[in-house]
Amino acid sequence: MNGISSKWVQHLQTPHEREEFKNFLLRDEVVLGRLYAILEDFEKELDQRDFSIEEYNSPAFPYLKADRNGERRAISKIKQLLQFINRQE
Repeated sequence: MNGISSKWVQHLQTPHEREEFKNFLLRDEVVLGRLYAILEDFEKELDQRDFSIEEYNSPAFPYLKADRNGERRAISKIKQLLQFINRQE
């Protein structure tokens, strides 16, 4: 299992609070694992839209592409926070 990102616990004041919160995260591994899987589904949907020929013909294509890149960036950041989950797929 990878370490838990400090972003998860930076709002906590004491080592005891941090450790307690980390344990809470580990107990919710099933829910967080499902969230990770949903994010992967979102990425696949983005991939499918990236290969859509119709979008290339759109006058708004640069804006669509920029929006999609923003979606990818957000998904990637959330997945980084979830890297501590032991993925068994």
